[in-house]
Amino acid sequence: MFPFPLAKRAFPKIWFPFPRGKGLGVRFLILLPLLALASCAAKPPPPPPAPEPIVYATPPDAPPPDDWNLFPDPTTGQVDVYHQGNYVGSVTGNEPANQDPPIPHAVPSPGEE
Repeated sequence: MFPFPLAKRAFPKIWFPFPRGKGLGVRFLILLPLLALASCAAKPPPPPPAPEPIVYATPPDAPPPDDWNLFPDPTTGQVDVYHQGNYVGSVTGNEPANQDPPIPHAVPSPGEE
C-alpha cells in the first residue's frame, strides 16, 4: 500500500514517520496550533518610509504679450516681420554681419519695383 515498496523494505523505521490511525490526528492537532502560533509571533516588517512632500514651483510671471509675428517664406528665405499688425520689414539674409540679431528693413514687393 506504499507507493514505493522497495523504500519501505530499505528504510522500515523512517519511511512513514506518522503511524496510521489516531496518532496522526493527535500529532496534527498539536502541530497545527504550534505552526499558527509561530507564524503569528513573527515580527511584522517595518513600515515603509513616508513619501517626500511634493514641492510645486509657481511659474514666473509671463511678460506681457508683445505681438510680434514672423512669417518665413521657404522659397526665398525671406522672413516678413509684423509688430502689432503693422509691417515692420523683412529679414532677407543680406544684412550686415555686425547686426546680431538682424534688424528688419523694408523690402519692396515684386509689384512695386
